[in-house]
Amino acid sequence: MAFIQMSLYSRCLQRTVPVNCVIPVDSTDYLSQPLPEEKPLKTLYLLNGFFGNQNDWVLAGEAAILAKEFNLAIIMPAGENHFYIDDGHGEYHGRFIGEELVEMTRRLFPLSRKREDTFIGGLSMGGYGALHNGLFYHETFSRIVALSPGIFTSAHLEAMSSAPDSNSAEFFGADALFMNRSFLENSFGDFTKMDGSGNDVYALFRKAAESKTGAPDIYMACGTEDTLFDSVKRYAVFLQEHNAPLTWVEDHGIHDFLYWNTHLRDALEHFLPLP
Repeated sequence: MAFIQMSLYSRCLQRTVPVNCVIPVDSTDYLSQPLPEEKPLKTLYLLNGFFGNQNDWVLAGEAAILAKEFNLAIIMPAGENHFYIDDGHGEYHGRFIGEELVEMTRRLFPLSRKREDTFIGGLSMGGYGALHNGLFYHETFSRIVALSPGIFTSAHLEAMSSAPDSNSAEFFGADALFMNRSFLENSFGDFTKMDGSGNDVYALFRKAAESKTGAPDIYMACGTEDTLFDSVKRYAVFLQEHNAPLTWVEDHGIHDFLYWNTHLRDALEHFLPLP
């Protein structure tokens, strides 16, 4: 198992971006077992949440274990608290994830270029990033894993920035950066123009569903004790009403890696069943 820490220069962002990669190309098992068939690897682009970075899925998550178990390359870029979207101020985080990072890692590693072998996933802010970019770049990604995703709408952003509910304030702190209006507007722009825009995952699903490829298969999970549960459940109902290729899981859990590790494994077992 190769664990690679690197920095890639991004033309989209005009700076270097830290990226961690777990590539299942070597193993001590090879001492007693033959090498596996050499062929391009399936790939999961795995996104961290707010307050996190490219190390989260390695230090708190099980990226290395899952990469080996499912023979899957896992690529983890730094999210930098920017929601993985193009913000209109020269910060093209969405294009970096959906285009540039995919192309650069395919040049670096033996990754499959097939849509059916290319997945995107994430937790919380990264869950939104996975939905946003998986749907926006539906010709690149065939599967989305959204764990406790932030589902941002005009009403949600307005509530977050002006009068955060008691649960969110208690959980994150009322002065949390992402409850600051100027910070949110710098990322999302004018809240009143959010719905129906390129950052609206409701609108993005409709567009992807009408495309030639169709929308990617979606695995979405959120704990019933999670402060984000109500907004995630509303999105799940919307997807179900629109006959989305959706696996929706709601069960006991909060906003933590105990929940995300369990359900990332569950998602991979669903998409990549082991023999």
